[in-house]
Amino acid sequence: MDLLVAIVDDTDDDRSRLSQDVRSLLTQKQCDCTVVAYTGAEEFLSDASRGKVDIAFLDVRMGGMDGIELATRLRDADTSLVIVFVTSSREYALDAFPTHPFDYLVKPYTRERLSTVLDDILAALRMREGSKSIQVDVPYGSVAIPLDRVVVIEARSHSSVLTLEGGHEIRSTLSFAKINALVGSEPQFLLINRGVVINMDRVVSVEEGTTVMVGELRLPLRRRDRSELARTITQHMISRTARR
Repeated sequence: MDLLVAIVDDTDDDRSRLSQDVRSLLTQKQCDCTVVAYTGAEEFLSDASRGKVDIAFLDVRMGGMDGIELATRLRDADTSLVIVFVTSSREYALDAFPTHPFDYLVKPYTRERLSTVLDDILAALRMREGSKSIQVDVPYGSVAIPLDRVVVIEARSHSSVLTLEGGHEIRSTLSFAKINALVGSEPQFLLINRGVVINMDRVVSVEEGTTVMVGELRLPLRRRDRSELARTITQHMISRTARR
């Protein structure tokens, strides 16, 4: 993965340290990267020679244009840009929320914390590649989730949880109804019970009114039309096998 990373911070020591750490960690993670450091928002915006930026680390408090205003401008131009705010306090989180930041680094950050943030970013970027995705709101941001990685979508406590292959769960602030509407036009997704949608491409078997999903996840079919649901899933599985 070849990434262009921007570091925007008007404090020399902070900018230098973050640039070095990002470059070092991404190299360790076997990513080709170009890290470009800027002393302020205006310098970053005026750099017309740069290519498409993949990740931007923005200091919240800077002289002149602050990080939140800069993020707003960047987001208007590129909805896919991964934005990470660097701040001495989380008090600006609510002000920054409309820009959909991916995460925050609180100064002084640890190298371990930065490594975790970069791991999460790389996982999200890889998920975007080569797969039809849906954009899902999560706390403090949004993430693109490839549909072929989704196993089940469930309503839980006024929010939605998407379980992905490998058992990883993503909790979304979107309602179950909204996420169901996002996937409703995709033929592999089926509502099998109240607040439960499965990806039929991830069904292993149907056993006595229960779907067995990858990862040995077992989900009951709605009782009133259990036979019809089982038949739909079985037909999809047969069709899927025939396409291989």
